[in-house]
Amino acid sequence: MAGEIFLPLIFIILIGFCMKKRLPENAGATLSRIILNITLPALVITSMSTVSITITHLLITKIAVVHGLIMFGIAKLLYCQSNNTKPVLAISLLGFNIGQFAYPFIERMWGAEGLSYLIMFDIGNAIIVFGLSYYLAGSMSRIGDWNLSATVKKLATFIPLQSYLIALLIAVSNLQLPQLIQDILTPLAAANGGLVMLLIGFYLDFSKLKVKSVWKLVGVRYAVGLTMGVTLFLFFPGSLLLGQVLLVVFVLPVAMSVIPYSIEFKHDTSLAGAAVNVSIVLSIALLWILFALF
Repeated sequence: MAGEIFLPLIFIILIGFCMKKRLPENAGATLSRIILNITLPALVITSMSTVSITITHLLITKIAVVHGLIMFGIAKLLYCQSNNTKPVLAISLLGFNIGQFAYPFIERMWGAEGLSYLIMFDIGNAIIVFGLSYYLAGSMSRIGDWNLSATVKKLATFIPLQSYLIALLIAVSNLQLPQLIQDILTPLAAANGGLVMLLIGFYLDFSKLKVKSVWKLVGVRYAVGLTMGVTLFLFFPGSLLLGQVLLVVFVLPVAMSVIPYSIEFKHDTSLAGAAVNVSIVLSIALLWILFALF
């Protein structure tokens, strides 16, 4: 089962990895913007339009926020010094790469119901990644042009978060999307999985897997994540599928946002790339193991 899910996706990742030398240097950034602003919102809205929202769905969003707050405290404790290295390690503890990594795996494994749980988790994750993580990156910066209003504005104008809220409103209101809207969004949503895998391959860089400080970072990150994931899998009330999704989300990679944040606030961008790459490789391995066990 795991092989049937992973092998096609891994081959697409390899295509992205092999093609990156033939494409312009900014192709990855362009592809990322297409995913975040077009195909991902389309997938979120079409997936949630058929879901009935329950208290459990709302609790999933709360779990993502609580985890983010816990990791924020750990980040402040471990990496409180504001030098060029520690801010990257601090923000790499917060949030997960869901929109640019997890959706194709969850969709192939569990379909629309699994996606509905993932989307609700991603709403809370977006608040952490584009709110708290951005605040931490700015507050630990030495360039002095960060302010709280910029964080609030970034959240309010972030298209993926807006699409989550629109999708949530549709689901809560039990609204039916007009056929024309469905016809437009459906092919865009279908393209998301392939584009995400290409993006992962484009950013994959095996030369960055030997950075010791990053391995210490992922050790903390995955230890906390697996502890929370296993605990929720065993004790959180709900279906087996919900427990499986909650276990999976806590082993997802470092959010891709650490790279643009590091550029914006003059942190160590090479270290940010290493954190993203190490966590992607590790997460793919862990997901393969978990899906095989499921």
